[in-house]
Amino acid sequence: MFSLTLVIFMALVSADCFFVHEHHNIAKPQDIDSLRSILKGRELAVIQFGTSKCRHSNHLQHTLNELPQYFQKTQVTFLFVDCKSENFTAYCQDNLITKFPTVKMVYLGVHMKTEYRGQRNVRAIKEYIDILINNEVPILTDVTKLDEIRVDKNHRCVMGFFPSQSHEMFQTFKKISGVFHKQCYFYAFINDVQQVPIMRYAILHLVTRFTQVRMMLMQYSLGLVRTVNHWFRK
Repeated sequence: MFSLTLVIFMALVSADCFFVHEHHNIAKPQDIDSLRSILKGRELAVIQFGTSKCRHSNHLQHTLNELPQYFQKTQVTFLFVDCKSENFTAYCQDNLITKFPTVKMVYLGVHMKTEYRGQRNVRAIKEYIDILINNEVPILTDVTKLDEIRVDKNHRCVMGFFPSQSHEMFQTFKKISGVFHKQCYFYAFINDVQQVPIMRYAILHLVTRFTQVRMMLMQYSLGLVRTVNHWFRK
């Protein structure tokens, strides 16, 4: 009698755990129309491209299953797209999927070109999503702040000029910065005065700084070449 009761109790516990696990499962659209329906109106969609027969895909899917509970009050959704399904062959090709699993984001309806390359655990992915949905553009209020702008050879610098932070175009600018945050540095200059003279000064200032960086790299390269030539002459 005791053994039978124990078995029944364990069965109920297992069923309950299974039910809770399924509650957090990511969406699995069956075709492109259902996928578009899920994406519609979402601020951010995290899509795992993979196949059910791939061990690594299944492992990552278990990790993603734990994430929706942290974003229940947001417009963030999680999806699994089976790239071996004929319904998603073209979609996976359009997103340049060449290996499984691959994780990409759809931010405000825009498919981000770069894939997620961070650590594949709950904490790392959650932090990455938090950065995207809480994206803030550095605000510059006067020309003395221009020295705070970062300039390097690996990123482009995008500067927007707006009369106020409540301006409609500023909100659009913020959305764009979230999409391209890996490729570009975004800055917003907020000022109520005439923008044209300030814009000219800002562009001239940035060009000057970029030219200085290029000159430093050229001087370093020339110095390195002279050193190598000196070694060979010996």
